[in-house]
Amino acid sequence: MLKQEGKPRAFAVCGNDWKTLISEVEKTRLTWLLFHGRSYEDEEAAEEFKISSFVDMVRDCSRIGIPYSCQGHLQIFDMFIVEKWPIVQAFALEGIGGDGFFTMKYELMDVSVDLWKTYSKMDPVSLEDLLFEDLAIFEHQWTKFFANFDTEVPFILELSESQAGEPFRSYFSHGMISSHITDNSPNRQPFVLFGSHSTKDNLNSGNFNFPSEGHLVRNTGLGGSTAKHMVVQCVSPKGPLACSRTYFFGTTHIPFLGDDNEMHKQAQQV
Repeated sequence: MLKQEGKPRAFAVCGNDWKTLISEVEKTRLTWLLFHGRSYEDEEAAEEFKISSFVDMVRDCSRIGIPYSCQGHLQIFDMFIVEKWPIVQAFALEGIGGDGFFTMKYELMDVSVDLWKTYSKMDPVSLEDLLFEDLAIFEHQWTKFFANFDTEVPFILELSESQAGEPFRSYFSHGMISSHITDNSPNRQPFVLFGSHSTKDNLNSGNFNFPSEGHLVRNTGLGGSTAKHMVVQCVSPKGPLACSRTYFFGTTHIPFLGDDNEMHKQAQQV
């Protein structure tokens, strides 16, 4: 949050996580302002602590970095908006900060983009979240996807790309609301393409926001016949998870598994 030349930085910590945090960073040249225990239940005392800690943190600073924008929603940096923040307004009160306008005393800069880059890097905590939270949600989308095909053959033939891909699309679009990922390439978008519609040109077009209702299983094969396969991709909106697969309809295809192929003659149905 703060960039201070020549002196250690100070951070305020509230709540019950301070012991864990301090044990990780106790050897750094940082000043920690702690507020914990039953004192945190006193709302007035907690607010006073926040304000006094803020004043202590910015004392003797010349430049201050502000994480102005949420991830993925970059806004034009407006110092007048910062001046309206309650904790910043309290800074100007007599007996607290008392030195006039906060934005006139300090040089402010927006560090949002720099922080996003830091947040995007994998660390042990992020990896644990990825494996035990994000991956479980990601796998659930595939379960919902295959549920579309858990029906009788006549109904599968009438299934459209739009209907089949709805679980992947909803998962991706809802997650992108709070995501910092801005890559719009086909590699970072979900899709379901049947039969002859899964050509390289269609894959490279990247036009997956409005999937076709007219491309059905029964009419996307060669010459308008029934499709024999589909190409699908699911993408996590907030991380590196992505999976692409080609699936074949029916029992006319035997998967090639290298030298062990003779041991796997029975084809799998979607």
